[in-house]
Amino acid sequence: MSIISEIRVLSRPVTPTVVVRGTGVPFAELEEFFDSAFGTLGALIQRGLLIPTGPAFALYHGVPPEALDVEVGFPVAAPVDSSDTSGASSSSAASTTSISEALRAAGAETSELPGGQRATATLRGGYDLLSQAWTELMEGLAAQGLKPGMPYWENYVTMPEPEGDPAENVTELVVPVE
Repeated sequence: MSIISEIRVLSRPVTPTVVVRGTGVPFAELEEFFDSAFGTLGALIQRGLLIPTGPAFALYHGVPPEALDVEVGFPVAAPVDSSDTSGASSSSAASTTSISEALRAAGAETSELPGGQRATATLRGGYDLLSQAWTELMEGLAAQGLKPGMPYWENYVTMPEPEGDPAENVTELVVPVE
């Protein structure tokens, strides 16, 4: 029995993001990296320097068990440039400095989720099922004659709660396809 939803293929535009980037993160240290990254991003949200327009995500430039280059972040309404201060409240530090400088000072940066054709499937369950879910997605793509590309990502539709039931987690798996 499959643990993922039906695979859908759709086209989407490039999506601007704000992320914390990790380079060469060992697979065994991903959870620690995520905790740190989400702490940084949460502080930026509280300061009004980051206004998410969608769920948190992790974008991967590599495949486990290799050390990964990963971006953890949120989509935003528009790209942040070096002179933009429109996303911050007048009382924030960004009113006297650019948002991108404030992001860099906090350990975050701008990036984007790629546009184009992508396949998606949804997992309802704990993060311990992600490896199996990705395997099912890749097998499903092969059965449909679709070639997966890079980078791939996970949209965390529901954020885990410390006391929450992992079975309630909803994660969207996304991979570019040809």
